[in-house]
Amino acid sequence: AIGGSLIEDALIGRFSIYKNSSDGYMENWTPTNGLREDTNGIDELTGKAHLRYFANEDHTIDFNYIFTDVDNGYDAFTLDNTRVSHADEPGRDTQKTNAFALKSTYDMSGSRLISTASYSASDMTYSYDEDWSYAGEFSDDLWPYSSFDEYNRERQQLDIDVRLISKENNRLFNGSTDWTVGAYFKDTQEDLLRNYTYLEGPFQSSFDTQSSALYGQLDTHMSDKMTLIAGLRVENWDATYGDSDSLMIDTDEVLLGAKAGLKYQLNSNLLLYTTLSRGYKPGGVNADNTLNDQAREFKTETLWNLDAGFNGNSADNRVQTRTNFFIGKRRDQQVKSSIVTVREDESTDFTDYLANAARATYYGLETQIDFYMTDNVLLYGSLGVLKAEFDTYEDPNPSAIDVNGRAPAHAPEYQYVIGWHYNLFGGFGFKAEVEGRDAFYFSNRHNAKSSAYNLFNAAIEYMNDDITVTLWGRNLTDTDYDVRGFGSFGNNPSNGYIVETYTQKGTPRTVGVTMNYNF
Repeated sequence: AIGGSLIEDALIGRFSIYKNSSDGYMENWTPTNGLREDTNGIDELTGKAHLRYFANEDHTIDFNYIFTDVDNGYDAFTLDNTRVSHADEPGRDTQKTNAFALKSTYDMSGSRLISTASYSASDMTYSYDEDWSYAGEFSDDLWPYSSFDEYNRERQQLDIDVRLISKENNRLFNGSTDWTVGAYFKDTQEDLLRNYTYLEGPFQSSFDTQSSALYGQLDTHMSDKMTLIAGLRVENWDATYGDSDSLMIDTDEVLLGAKAGLKYQLNSNLLLYTTLSRGYKPGGVNADNTLNDQAREFKTETLWNLDAGFNGNSADNRVQTRTNFFIGKRRDQQVKSSIVTVREDESTDFTDYLANAARATYYGLETQIDFYMTDNVLLYGSLGVLKAEFDTYEDPNPSAIDVNGRAPAHAPEYQYVIGWHYNLFGGFGFKAEVEGRDAFYFSNRHNAKSSAYNLFNAAIEYMNDDITVTLWGRNLTDTDYDVRGFGSFGNNPSNGYIVETYTQKGTPRTVGVTMNYNF
């Protein structure tokens, strides 16, 4: 990255480029290609440019451009849950994006006008070898199958946001209330082309959405220490879907979001707050023509959330804490579900989709603390505790299990980080930490779970003027843990396609060196 003044007192800029390449942590072996080490590899390139033009003392214009080129492999699952795949058609996970943004900030006598427009265009491909094996690996009497699935998406999005923000000399209600009003518009177009072995031909769909919203917020300073916050957002959501199977779905609805909050600055070292908010997540369509009509469309989800917490410093700023308690109710919760069916060739077909299956309740806390024991020793930690469960769960999949009262998928009850950083002599430093996560269900369709795990990370750092060199290691004990899984699913011809659990492994022990130079 490089940045600075381009035209004195008129134009500044920053330009950066990011490249990430790796052969990944999977190996792939087939008789045809032998051993490969890059089928789940990473190849990512991102370039960014930011220009800021000072038109005059009251007007600033920002321009941003981002280019992203991702060409990653996708070969993550195996029949024996190891890191050696036998897929003869490894998939891809790619994305090419060009994105632009233009922002104008104009200071007027009593308010500030901020206008933003952005546009992005993306081409994406996601594909995978569905059978996780190579042709000829299993004899014909075991009824093997060979299948490849590919999703190609073209997505364009336009966002426009205009907001007016008050200044101190233009507050409402006798100078006690800051205000913000704004209007927002978004237009998104996404086209899908799916090539799948078990379809008679390519499947195509188009999903176009438009969102128009008006919003506002009032921050009323009831005293020098207390501020009351009230916000409202009204949005019109319009979505149109059509596909090559002549399915048409048209949605037009008005959505409402709101919040009310209170902040209290008890003293210079302690801020207390609480917020009650209503949010929503618009509905959509499952673009998979193998699903029944009931499962093709899902509705808008709504959420009520109450949180309270504090941010504080103590012991002459040596102890810094941030803690938040929360509780919420979700209605028409959008959950990921799936259907498993047996094809005529005895193989298993797995289809996942989103459904409004549930109402749910959750509560918990998030807390973080930094404790500077001395000028050279820092202890730090963070903890997240979550208790979530389905109040009711009704899945359009008739074979779904009963998960009423159970935790949703990927909702561990705790996750934490505890660490220690010590500045040694001569610019050297040492850092060690433990991070952990509780067990969680892989899916709402079955009872397969991960195991709880703890990972140990450490680093030795050297700093000298503008140079920083870090020798680091993650998961130094090489703990074997799972981050994703399929349960109650048969995909292995050698055992008669019995139902079992397949998992994707987390990152193994990794060591490396990082060098920073500021010039």
